[in-house]
Formats: sequence, structure tokens, C-alpha cells
Amino acid sequence: MLAVAERTDHQRSTKRRAVRSQQKLALGGLSSMKLSLLLAFSIVASPSWIRAQIIDKPPTRSASDVLDSLKAGRKRWARAQVREYLLQSHVDCFCGYTLERLHNQLPLLTVRNREIIARAKGKPNKPPSPAFTIEGIFAAVDEDAQSTGRVIDRLDLHPVYGFPVRYEASHPEEPDGWLQIQVDSFVVIRNGKSLSSRRGHARSSPTTTAPPRPASRSQ
Repeated sequence: MLAVAERTDHQRSTKRRAVRSQQKLALGGLSSMKLSLLLAFSIVASPSWIRAQIIDKPPTRSASDVLDSLKAGRKRWARAQVREYLLQSHVDCFCGYTLERLHNQLPLLTVRNREIIARAKGKPNKPPSPAFTIEGIFAAVDEDAQSTGRVIDRLDLHPVYGFPVRYEASHPEEPDGWLQIQVDSFVVIRNGKSLSSRRGHARSSPTTTAPPRPASRSQ
């Protein structure tokens, strides 16, 4: 009887160990399945713009390189001899804007001989902007690029007139120290070249004189 009881207990313990092993294998398989599904979901659900932001981000530029580009751009702007133009630009930064200022801003500027002579609404849904002329944009980018510790992520110049149309910079130790300047629209109204060409054409065009009147005969 004792031998039969011991054999029965041994069979029961063996069966319990087998059941526990099967449960562990089942749980392990389930955990692996959950992990695989989680990884697959993460890959599918990851926003494409995050990957694009990491891959497509342009390399940073050194301050000396940016300053050289600004110098060349100033020369092109000076050669263009633009005397009057329309300009709208905006600045993105860690800045506080009131709703009143946002709704009442007049960012579309008419500039003549470096002076703002008129303001208008311009393109909607843009952040408030300082009253930047082209010379003001050059000065703002130049000053920011020379700041200590500045990381310059982007500088795009106008392909014809040479002024900055987009500038992006940040500071690695100051999370709120980022800055973006962008030109939204630019139209030339009048430049010195067109004026000089019109004046030269006026000087070179022949003048017409009235034919001489015949002398009157005395009676």
C-alpha cells in the first residue's frame, strides 16, 4: 500500500510539473507575440514626419559661412538698386503676442528709399512681425549669427536680389532660444536701373522743332 501511494504522489507531482511547464511556454509564447505586435505597431504608427525630420534636416552652417553669404547677398541687393518695393515677413520665436496685436497687425509694408511709407493687412494667419525692411532683415540675421553659441540651421537667400528669405537658428543650452525669420512676399515696384534707362532713353530720343514760319511781306 505504501509503495502504491508513493507512486501515485510521484505521478501527481510529475503531472503538476508538466502542467506548469506548459503554462510557462504558453505565457512565453504569448509575451513574444505581444512584443512582436507592439514592435510592428510602433513601426507602422510612427509619424512619417518624425523620420523625415531626422533624415532630411540640413546640416548646420558655421557663423563665418553665414556672414560670407550675407556679405555676397548685400552686394547683389545693392547692385539691384531697388528703390521701392512691397515686403511682408514674419518672425517665429518663443515670444508672447496678444490677440489684439495679432488681429490689428499690418505686416505688408511699402518701402521707398529704405523708409516705410505705407502698411496693409497682407497675407492672413501669420505671426506678428517687426517692421523689417530688407536692410532690417540683413541686420537681424547678421546680429543673430554672431551671437555666442548660436547654431545656424538654415539660411536661404533670394536667388535674384540676394536678401535672406529664410533664417533658422537655435541655442543648444537654451531650449527657448530658437529663432526663425521668413519673407512671405516681395514685389519690386521701382528700381534705379529702370529709372536710369528711362532717363537715358529720354536724353537720346530726338527732339522735334517747329518748322520756321515764312517772313511776312510788307504791303
